[in-house]
Amino acid sequence: MHLIYLFIKIKLRYMSEISITAPENIETKIKMLAAGLHMGRSAVIRSIIEVGVQQKLIEYSEKGIPQHISQKSIMKDFEAAIQ
Repeated sequence: MHLIYLFIKIKLRYMSEISITAPENIETKIKMLAAGLHMGRSAVIRSIIEVGVQQKLIEYSEKGIPQHISQKSIMKDFEAAIQ
């Protein structure tokens, strides 16, 4: 029992909460996917987000958009541009 609790506690540390408001048609599709895949809605949503993020990263890299830019770097470039 302690091992399961410890695993769950560790797993929760690596997840953050994201709140969205989904249109009814999207919610219906998520429920259909969850039922068809025998998964919970949260698992389906995490899977969808993962696929979407990966797709966007691919699109950005194909367009030459850097993916590792810090806010500090952006501010430095902005300040150099306005001088």
